[in-house]
Amino acid sequence: MGNTDIVRRLMAATITDTKFLQGLKILWRDNLAGPDWQWLARECFSYLDSYGVAPGRNIELIWASAKVDDEARAELEDLLSGLSDEYEREDKLNTEELLSEAERYFACEHYADLAAMLEAAADAGDLDKLKKLTQEDKPPTLVRVSISNPFTNPGAMAKALESKQKPLVDLGGALQEMLGDQILPDSLIGLGGYKKVGKTWFTQMIGFGGMRVGSNVLFVQCGDLSEAQQYLRWAIQISGLPSKEKYAKARLSPVIDCLLNQDDTCDRAERVSVTGCIEAKGKPYPKFKRFEDIENDYKPCTACSHFKPSSWWERVPEVPLLTPESIDISCRRISAVFGDRLRFVWYNQGESTWAKIDAVQQRLWDYEGWKAHITIPDYLDIFGPEPGAPKEFRHQENARWSAARKYSQKWECSVIAPTQANRPNGNRRILRPKDISEDDRKFAHCTDMFGLNKDDHDKRRGWLRINPLGTRDDESTGWDQVAVLQFLQRGCPNLGSFWYMKEEE
Repeated sequence: MGNTDIVRRLMAATITDTKFLQGLKILWRDNLAGPDWQWLARECFSYLDSYGVAPGRNIELIWASAKVDDEARAELEDLLSGLSDEYEREDKLNTEELLSEAERYFACEHYADLAAMLEAAADAGDLDKLKKLTQEDKPPTLVRVSISNPFTNPGAMAKALESKQKPLVDLGGALQEMLGDQILPDSLIGLGGYKKVGKTWFTQMIGFGGMRVGSNVLFVQCGDLSEAQQYLRWAIQISGLPSKEKYAKARLSPVIDCLLNQDDTCDRAERVSVTGCIEAKGKPYPKFKRFEDIENDYKPCTACSHFKPSSWWERVPEVPLLTPESIDISCRRISAVFGDRLRFVWYNQGESTWAKIDAVQQRLWDYEGWKAHITIPDYLDIFGPEPGAPKEFRHQENARWSAARKYSQKWECSVIAPTQANRPNGNRRILRPKDISEDDRKFAHCTDMFGLNKDDHDKRRGWLRINPLGTRDDESTGWDQVAVLQFLQRGCPNLGSFWYMKEEE
């Protein structure tokens, strides 16, 4: 459909559709429309203000006494003569579609005018005007809001209940209970962690947990890793093979165990070990016997309901190094399982914005019908400023998280947003809300915020500890912690999880 056809369709709706006319009034700018539509809109807006509806057939009475220049008169006479069909239509106009068309049309006209002004400013060498035009001049947009009486809409309440009961991921075990059950449509999940704590591996794991239950995942690498580094991480994860020779040799990998088994206080018949492994008790860390000294006598145990979780190790055999052939085999296998559920976008550091990500998602939806249920930007702190954001960095940070929340609402998806934590005290074992960097307003935009913790003890045990920093619908305290067992060198960010600390217990 050409521009002339679109304008005629929108002008007809200006006369006949009250809801469209109300929306058009918000979008309207005289300089973006021709003289015929300017006259028509002016008269219809006036009629709407007086009577509360679009003029419909009454436009003929207005037209009879109109004073319009010859060019506009010819266009309008042609339009009005064909309106009888519009009055008689049995199928109603799709008002939302027409408003979207109007919004798109005005945006195109706006940018065409802007291009001309930019060219003129560039020819004149007016740098200040160029900056002002690119930063402040925006196309008209229609803010859509939902207004209803909730007590006459039980269906919407039932739909909200249904969506609340269906997490978008399966992370398994205690990690699902703490984190996975909060990853719902229209959620913004913040993940705060110190540098090198494993945020990217953790978010990759969430993505795979989503694809496992049928969720589409849009993974956006914002420049923390190069494109090649990100692909290598995925290759290691889907193959279970390391890229470095030292990690290919036989090694120890963490496994879930029972604390009663470890301290030799279990006397149940189901117990599989004949000895304990703790040499001396201590808080928060017991002293373990050397693995090599008790390897044949001690066996980890998860046999009964009296289980008190901890972790031990198992010796895993040597494996071959990652090769192009093993990558090809792994890609074929994972594609057969997950199909077309993962999409990947990469930006140089400082180039990504939510405006760009939204445009990518819109393109995927328009051309392929593909919509992400989970969007993972790695990570927000290295985004560029959002278009139109304030110049002060702290306010830019707020605008960034506000835009993340808006994106999650627009696309009804879950946004998983890693963010950097401050480290005021190197001995602190657990993150607190004040450790999340830059701007406290992050918490206002997030539906949930979690901390990722890993001290030297955790590194030896192969743990990552997760604690809630702020949750909207849960009663977890900041001291509750889930330990996740990891063997990252072979691409395993979640070998199992358990409650390391639970205040209610």
